[in-house]
Amino acid sequence: MIGSDIDDFVASLRFERGLSENTCQAYASDLRSFHEFLAGRKIDDVSLVDRGIVVDFLQEAAAGFNRATVARRLASLRSWLKYLHSRRRISEDPTALMKQARK
Repeated sequence: MIGSDIDDFVASLRFERGLSENTCQAYASDLRSFHEFLAGRKIDDVSLVDRGIVVDFLQEAAAGFNRATVARRLASLRSWLKYLHSRRRISEDPTALMKQARK
């Protein structure tokens, strides 16, 4: 289900928001990494994602990537979770009160 949520979101970036293919691919890559992270924790329902899980993912990313990449990953997650919240796939957006990381 998470995979199809990601696919739907990336399609909306292309067709509704008209973002470039490179931007869509970057978002898709970030979200697939998050999906793999969730699978490693045996989480298969996006409604189980909370702020702590997002923070853990970003901390893991911070250990292996530069600040710009971590900031982009947070932006990708924020956009995706906001999208899911707006479509009532999740009851709360766990990133709603998180500040954007500085590059």
